[in-house]
Amino acid sequence: MSSMVAFPGSPDRPLLVTAGTDGDVRLWDPLAGIEVARPLRAHQHTVSSMVTLSGSPDRPLLVTAGTDGDVRVWDPLAETQLVRAFHAHKLGAMALATFPGPEGRTLLATGGKGSKGRAVRVWEPLSGTEVSKLSRGRGSFARAMASFDGADGMHLLATGGTDGVVRLWDPRTGELVSELMHGYEGSVLALVTFPGSHGARLLATCGRDGVVRVWDPLKVQGGEVERGHKAGVRALVASGGQRNQPLLATAGHDTVVRVWTPLTDSDAARQLQSPESVVRALAAFTGPNGRPLLAVGGSDGAVRVWDPQAGKMTGRLLRDKQSSVAALVTFGDSEDRPLLAAGYRDGAILVWDPLTQGRLYELVGERRVEVTALAAFYRTEGQLLLAASGKDGAVRVWDAETGDPAGQPIQSFQGEVRALAAFDGPAHRSLLAIGGSDGAVTLWDPLTGEPAGEPLQGHRSAVTSLITFVGPQGQVLMATGSKDRNLRVWDALTRRCLLRIVTASPLHALFPVRGDRAGASGLLVGATAGFAFVDIDMAE
Repeated sequence: MSSMVAFPGSPDRPLLVTAGTDGDVRLWDPLAGIEVARPLRAHQHTVSSMVTLSGSPDRPLLVTAGTDGDVRVWDPLAETQLVRAFHAHKLGAMALATFPGPEGRTLLATGGKGSKGRAVRVWEPLSGTEVSKLSRGRGSFARAMASFDGADGMHLLATGGTDGVVRLWDPRTGELVSELMHGYEGSVLALVTFPGSHGARLLATCGRDGVVRVWDPLKVQGGEVERGHKAGVRALVASGGQRNQPLLATAGHDTVVRVWTPLTDSDAARQLQSPESVVRALAAFTGPNGRPLLAVGGSDGAVRVWDPQAGKMTGRLLRDKQSSVAALVTFGDSEDRPLLAAGYRDGAILVWDPLTQGRLYELVGERRVEVTALAAFYRTEGQLLLAASGKDGAVRVWDAETGDPAGQPIQSFQGEVRALAAFDGPAHRSLLAIGGSDGAVTLWDPLTGEPAGEPLQGHRSAVTSLITFVGPQGQVLMATGSKDRNLRVWDALTRRCLLRIVTASPLHALFPVRGDRAGASGLLVGATAGFAFVDIDMAE
C-alpha cells in the first residue's frame, strides 16, 4: 500500500480509501471490512498521494497523484473521473494539499519532480487550470504538504522538501513566509499539524535521518522530539490523547512504532517493541490459572513465550541447532497439559512443554524437508494426531503423544502446501483440509491418505491460511485466505462458499475469536497491510 486517506461517505458511514503501487484505488467500509465500489484504475504506476475535496452540492470527491505525473479528480462513490487528468509534474507528482481560495473556492497544491523547475504548483482542481507557482524549489521538490490556519486568519501551506528544509507559504499570493532552517539530513518524508496547548497550530515533521521534530511555525522555533528510530521515519500521525494532550505516532524503516506526547518535556514514548528476530509463526494457549499465553516463533530458531496482558516474556525454547521456526501449533495431552509443536525450516519437528521449557521428543519421518504448516486433531477413538506439510508438497501424520508415524503420507500436490486444518466430517470422521498453491482446498482422510470428496474451488492464487470453526448454528465452517486478497467462508460439509470479502492485500493468517454480536462469529485477519477484525453474522 502506498497511500491511504479517510473519506466522508456519510455521517453514519465513514469510509477508507487505499491505493497501491499497481495504480489502483479502492474504497472500503472499514467497519464491515468490504469494498463498497469497484476499484478505480487511477494511474499507470504508484499512487503517491491522495486528498479529499468537497464537491457541489456537498459531494465528497477524491484527488489522486501518481508517479506518472498526473493528478486526477474522482467521484469514488459513482466510480467516475470528473475532469480530464492534468499533468502536474513531468517526473512524478508526490504530494497534495487543499486550502481555501478566493470566493469560497477550494484550491489544490501539488509537489513533485520536473525535468527543469521543481515548483510547488497551485490548481483549480475541478477545471485542471493552473493558478500559480509557489517556487522553483531550488533543486529540491516537495515530498510532503499540509495546510493550516495561521495568525489573523491567514492560511499557510507547509512543504517538506528533498533538501531537508520545511518552508511556509502564503499559497494565495505565492509569498515565501519563512524557512525552518534546522533541516534534515536528507528528505522530509512526512508532516502533520496538530493543536498546541494554547490553541495555536504546531507542526510535526519527520525524515530520512530518523528524527521527529515539533515546530511552532509562526515563531520559527523547533526542537527535536526524539531520536528513538534507528532509520528513516516514513509515517507520522497525530491523535487526541488523555487530558487534552495530543499524541504523535511515528513508524520507521526500523520496524518500530513509537507513540509520543509532544507537548511535555518528559520522554513519554511508548515503544511497541519489535522482537529480537523476524516473527515467523504464532500460537496461543492457556497457561496456569487460565491466563492466556502466546508462543512466538522467530527467524533465529527460538520460540518465545509471552504473557500478552503483562507484556512480559515468560520463557524461551531453544534448539542446539539454529534454524528459522516455520510453523507452530498448540494442543493438550491426555493429562490436559498444554504442549507445543514447532516445525523448522531444516525439517525438524519438535514437541515442547512451553511451561517448563522442556523438549519432549522429535517427530521423525522418512524424509526431512522444510516444514510449511502444522495441525493437531483427534481421531474418533481419542488418539491425538499431528499433521505436517512440507516444501515437497507432502503431508505427513504422527501420533502426537508418542511421536510415531500414523497413516500414509498424502502426496498429490504440485508445489508446497501452506495451510492445514482438521475437522469432524460426516459420522464423526476426522478430515484434513489442505490449502494448495493452485488456490484449491482439498479434503482428505489423514489415515488412509485418500481424498474425501470434491475440492473447494474459488481462490485464484495460493491458499496461505486456513482454519475451521463452529458457526452459531453448530455448523462446521471453514475460513480461507489467499494471495489473491480474498477471504472466503465455507460450509465445510456442503463445500458451499457462504461469504467472500476482498481485502487490500494478500492474506497470511486467520484466527477465530468471539464475535461482537450474539449469533455472530469473529475472525482476526492478518495481511500484508496489517490486521483487521471481521464480525461474521451468517444469518444476514
